[in-house]
Amino acid sequence: MLVVLAALDLIAALTLILLSFGFFVKFLITASAIYLLVKGLIFIKDFASAFDIGIALFLFLSFAFSLPKVILLVSALFLLQKAAFSFLS
Repeated sequence: MLVVLAALDLIAALTLILLSFGFFVKFLITASAIYLLVKGLIFIKDFASAFDIGIALFLFLSFAFSLPKVILLVSALFLLQKAAFSFLS
């Protein structure tokens, strides 16, 4: 189960990276945002889940606003490190 969550975190990170370079794929953004929001709410007692919820909100905001590249890339790095640690454990 942990590997599945890590793979989905990796997909969400790649979505953020694509978005930072101007590739706007609505389905991928929506799916990643919903995944991060649901995962964040399920594991709400974990500190990192607050970041998942925040990143999900950023993804939803990307439909209405052009988000700063640095926020997208820092969020992607956060998800990449979470995925890497999950794959290694």
